[in-house]
Amino acid sequence: MPARIGDVPIPRTCPHFLILRRAVRRVASPGRIAVIGVSGGPDSLMLAAAARAEDVAVHAVCVDHGLQAGSGEQAERAADQVRSMGGNADVAVVDPSAFPGGTEAAARAARYRVLGSTAARLGTSVWVGHTLDDRAETMLLAALRGNPGGLAEEAVVPGTAGTGYPVPLLRPFLGVRRADTVGAARELGLTPWWDPHNSDTAFRRVALRREILPALAEVVGGDPAPALAGASAKATEDSDLLDRLADDALCRHREDTGDTATEVLPVGIGMEHPALRRRIIARFLRENGATVTSRGTSGVDALLSDWHGQGPVAVGGTTDGRRLVVARRGGILTVSAR
Repeated sequence: MPARIGDVPIPRTCPHFLILRRAVRRVASPGRIAVIGVSGGPDSLMLAAAARAEDVAVHAVCVDHGLQAGSGEQAERAADQVRSMGGNADVAVVDPSAFPGGTEAAARAARYRVLGSTAARLGTSVWVGHTLDDRAETMLLAALRGNPGGLAEEAVVPGTAGTGYPVPLLRPFLGVRRADTVGAARELGLTPWWDPHNSDTAFRRVALRREILPALAEVVGGDPAPALAGASAKATEDSDLLDRLADDALCRHREDTGDTATEVLPVGIGMEHPALRRRIIARFLRENGATVTSRGTSGVDALLSDWHGQGPVAVGGTTDGRRLVVARRGGILTVSAR
């Protein structure tokens, strides 16, 4: 074990940090660059620390969303902490208002945009510090939205799937508890940043974390997070298989009809199993810059499987303020802006 990472000494005994290093070791390629989103919180900060301890060349991106007073100073502080470990770090200022959705969704989209572009420029992957606790919370939140699923250990950075370089997204800490990242920071003598938004129960995720999960713990007589995270992992595996089957079905229908353009969806898709139809519709919407929601997906599904002359379905908007709609015309569905 190295005695230090950059200017940060590693104590002889550090059980929490050892757990993090073992998690990183599963995906690390010593000497290879990893772009890591570092807010300065315990999860992302310790992901950078564990990566450096495993000889990964860390290039941190510390995003200033401009949503809180002093956010720029915090981003600079996080970058300095990474540099003290011997990593490289950039501060990126983003404007979430340029992205659709609520505050959290827009900030996430803005953050992934800069992380993805940095990784594409460096020809590498993006790492983020989501833990087992995040996986459990996301499982519940997704179920409440009517689309049970969760975080995958390996994915593609949102917004890069349709580009020439779909940027890999890795989550090395999905088997690690949040308590271990906090404990590891304490072992290394590092002071993480505690985002005030993480104490605001006006945010659904925070309310779930502070109120619902403790209530569930009382109901089941133990910590519900491992079981929820396990369910999330299984749901992710199932979803991966269904996505592959949906891709095959979509290709087959497009070849049969000759409508190979991504702007067109053959209505023959309506004959597929509902689970495949939903995934084909979601892919179709994403490929055309539309928003994927349960309501929009159900409306488009009805155009395929329950057609009785209904009108276009709204599926989001464009950056210039026009509505995006999906309409059925003859034997195809098309997306257009109005």
